[in-house]
Amino acid sequence: MDNYKNKRAFFFDLDDTLYDQLLPFKEAVLSSYKCKEGFPFEQIFKKSREYSDVLWTEYKLGKLSLEQLRVERLVRAFTFAGFPLTEGAAREIQEKYEERQHSIELFHGVKPFISELKERKFVIGIITNGPVKHQWRKITNLELKKEIDSQHIFVSDGVGIAKPDPKLFLHVNERLGIHPKDCYYLGDSWANDVVSSSKAGWNAIWYNYRNREPKSTLESYKVIRNYHFKIDTIF
Repeated sequence: MDNYKNKRAFFFDLDDTLYDQLLPFKEAVLSSYKCKEGFPFEQIFKKSREYSDVLWTEYKLGKLSLEQLRVERLVRAFTFAGFPLTEGAAREIQEKYEERQHSIELFHGVKPFISELKERKFVIGIITNGPVKHQWRKITNLELKKEIDSQHIFVSDGVGIAKPDPKLFLHVNERLGIHPKDCYYLGDSWANDVVSSSKAGWNAIWYNYRNREPKSTLESYKVIRNYHFKIDTIF
């Protein structure tokens, strides 16, 4: 166990928190599907993430392969929005989506924010759901290994616990020896990031750049909508 007693920690979610996950999705759909003006890219993308969470249990139980999960979540999301999608078309979109993740970029302002956290002597890390290889490929493409110690990056499949289970955050506390009250977590998902980290006793910060409404009540959390803010407003 690493021991950072008396240190503070700041952890990030990865997808849609450090980079815009909608952009490669939109590009993949446009290259594989006939979209008319007003096509609901964001609605379908959001539903695909919701269905991904729903199907994750079946994947972990071995009832679905990762490829089947990814195809099924797209079929369900498109169908929900009124755009029936075949499994073949969903597979093509998924392939294009993965290709475009090689060119993803950090949100503007992320690197200066991380630099300021380092100046303030924070332990910096990432806690993300997903398959280890898949998430690490994105971390590599975003050049985050230059910014964050690999020992401070926790991927759910590697740990064996996934958000929204608060035990994932408590695992990080145990691993690093930092008390929950000294840990901050920034993420875009209300349930997976804000609520779950709060339940673990962490200081939750909602990266709500899409201006969504909270899905439940929660007494203590903070909100940022971009990375251009005064850092003292969240500490």
